[in-house]
Amino acid sequence: MRFWIRFRLWNWSILAKLAIGALLGFLMFNGHLFALCGSLNIWFLMNILSLPLALYTICLLHEGCHALVGHLVGFRIDTITVGAGRRLLKARIGETTLELRLGSFRSAVRMAPRSPATCSVPRIVSMQVAGCVGTCLLAGAVYLSVPYGMLSLFGNYGCSWSIAGTLFAFSAVLTIGNLMPLRVGVRGGNYTDGYRIIEILRRPEVGKAIKLAAPYVNKAAEAYRNHNYASAQSICSEGLLVAPRSFHLKLFLGVTDIHLGAPSTARPKLETALNEFASNGLERALAWNGIAYCDALIGDPRYLEEADEFSLRAITVLPMSDTIGTRGSVHVWSAYELAMTNQGQSKKARWLLTQGIQLLHKAHNSAQTDTSRLAEAAWLSVAYALQGMHELSSEYLEQAKSAGGMIEEVYAVSRIADIAATGLRVM
Repeated sequence: MRFWIRFRLWNWSILAKLAIGALLGFLMFNGHLFALCGSLNIWFLMNILSLPLALYTICLLHEGCHALVGHLVGFRIDTITVGAGRRLLKARIGETTLELRLGSFRSAVRMAPRSPATCSVPRIVSMQVAGCVGTCLLAGAVYLSVPYGMLSLFGNYGCSWSIAGTLFAFSAVLTIGNLMPLRVGVRGGNYTDGYRIIEILRRPEVGKAIKLAAPYVNKAAEAYRNHNYASAQSICSEGLLVAPRSFHLKLFLGVTDIHLGAPSTARPKLETALNEFASNGLERALAWNGIAYCDALIGDPRYLEEADEFSLRAITVLPMSDTIGTRGSVHVWSAYELAMTNQGQSKKARWLLTQGIQLLHKAHNSAQTDTSRLAEAAWLSVAYALQGMHELSSEYLEQAKSAGGMIEEVYAVSRIADIAATGLRVM
């Protein structure tokens, strides 16, 4: 199973991404080969300087076309974001917020249908196609605006560089790449327009549910980030009345139950999300991760095999800090159960605990939120208690307690008390 999942990740889409990257790199670093009178240094320098300007222009035009067509077909445009990281500019245009950020050139439009009747397949497809149409028109306009076509674009007439060539190259290549049905990003969590178009045509009910649920998911995510889990749960319940087929709302319901201290209640909700609503590998990985984490917090040995299988699937498909932390937690729990059955001195118990600590440290150091970081600290306190390293265990437990009432803190205090009372060790 593990080999099969990994094999599927290395499909033809990886080769397409590499081909697009190679073409962009060739145009950027070797464009001087097209010039009759230029030097490599000048071409290289000017392309480096013009690259951010060209990409910002293309991304802004691309997302602007999505937003314009979305507005025309009856969607509310909440946010247009170009870039990621530190914010450079924030402006309000009517009911839409425009943000330019410094960092990667990931861009997105956050929008929601004004009514369920607005959310039809033709309207959604027209919005997805609009961005690529805009960048394609930009490439055509740049090509037609220069006097000697491709030769002038790449500086063959009198100069070694042309910003028009940079704009044309990136517009053309990114248009073609964005029409390919690919999952992009380090975690494969971002989709090209081509992927989204195929998905909405293949599973129209799922696509419509995503659009209908979008405003509720965004509101619930904001409440979740502010640790207002009860409010996030209420928003999800309200959203499910409008979009009952939404996987993300179902997933959020389960996740908020975990943070509200009810993993036993969260588990069946996450199982429902997995079995009835997950429509792709990424969604299944999120559900697997949530179920495995619930199993670890419940601590019922009957769930141990399921937690091990689901956490392995999740980390294989989606290797991020949350899945790494869950896998580490399951390893620590497995070592604890072995110690409870007088197998704490076994090679397997030592290996599980060592691997669990390594994974938890990795997740702790790369955690994107304080909540996740403190949860890993709670599990590390249990792991070090099993090793008999009480000072380290107390240090991480104090970190977990700083959150005030997290379920992981309650779990850790209970487990550490059991370890102290029974003298359990994994050595």
